[in-house]
Amino acid sequence: MKKISILLMLMSIFVPIQGHAGWTKSWGKITQVMSHDGFHVIYTTISDKTCDESGNFWWPKDDPDSDDMYSMALAAFMGGKEVLLVHDEANQECKFGHISKATHMRIR
Repeated sequence: MKKISILLMLMSIFVPIQGHAGWTKSWGKITQVMSHDGFHVIYTTISDKTCDESGNFWWPKDDPDSDDMYSMALAAFMGGKEVLLVHDEANQECKFGHISKATHMRIR
């Protein structure tokens, strides 16, 4: 048991913990969908503060989930559905001055 405790302590030192990344705190509707210079961009009514404004997200076209997320964004936009997104509050990777990087999307 003592060896396991020591191993867990050492792992916590050498293995970084992903903190602050998670789902947005509120659902929102997509108000605009855009593709620009290798990035997919959506504007939403999500109230989470991202970069300098609320609810704007981007992701790179070369991301493995990019096509799926863009299709989901278009479907949610056209269907008037609400979305949640995963973003990193500690490292928002702002683009265009006010748009936060997203890595996952959920529709309801």
